[in-house]
Amino acid sequence: FLHESAGLGDSASMAQLGTMAYWGKGMDKDITVALRWWRAAADKGEPSAMFFVGLLGLQKLGVDFWPAFFISVAACFLSTWGFSTLLTSAGWISKD
Repeated sequence: FLHESAGLGDSASMAQLGTMAYWGKGMDKDITVALRWWRAAADKGEPSAMFFVGLLGLQKLGVDFWPAFFISVAACFLSTWGFSTLLTSAGWISKD
């Protein structure tokens, strides 16, 4: 069902598939696949996906987990006021 919904453009399904791929729940654990799903969902404005793209991007830039987490949470909060580009900018800088 999730793959079908995601294929039809449902951003929540895309984000869920990204989470499943990241943790290896119901599929092989694959961070590249997770990031691909999260980026697709983030492009559609899915807040949870924006959070994870930003978090992983900051970590790739060398930011430790907890500072990256709090920066992503703050950016997620700001995205509710239309600042969504802040949330994913680190993720786009560090594309695979």
